[in-house]
Amino acid sequence: MSNPYEWLTHPVFANFAQEVGLNLWCSKCVSMPKNYYCDTGNDDGYVPRSSSFNSTAEGFVNMSDSRHVPVVRITCMHCGHMDFYSMFAVAKWREAKLRREGNAMGSLFGLGDPNG
Repeated sequence: MSNPYEWLTHPVFANFAQEVGLNLWCSKCVSMPKNYYCDTGNDDGYVPRSSSFNSTAEGFVNMSDSRHVPVVRITCMHCGHMDFYSMFAVAKWREAKLRREGNAMGSLFGLGDPNG
């Protein structure tokens, strides 16, 4: 099984957080941990998820109404609280950044505006 977010490594997430101004301080203990664990998944196909399960009237999990969102999981090493950041948001940021970098190079054929 492949990880569709294999490109999303710790340095990429740190760059995303810095560029968008994401506050990585712990929201529970309100202190910036000296160390935190950033779980972006592994290239063996593991992708961390934030899941929401709904039950049927009989008490079984209703899989058609349950949601599983791929996330970056940040664990505070001070208090153990976990925050989740959507991998979709990081992917959109990456797409926009790659598009900007591609446009900055301009056209290889000399046509068009390098910034447009």
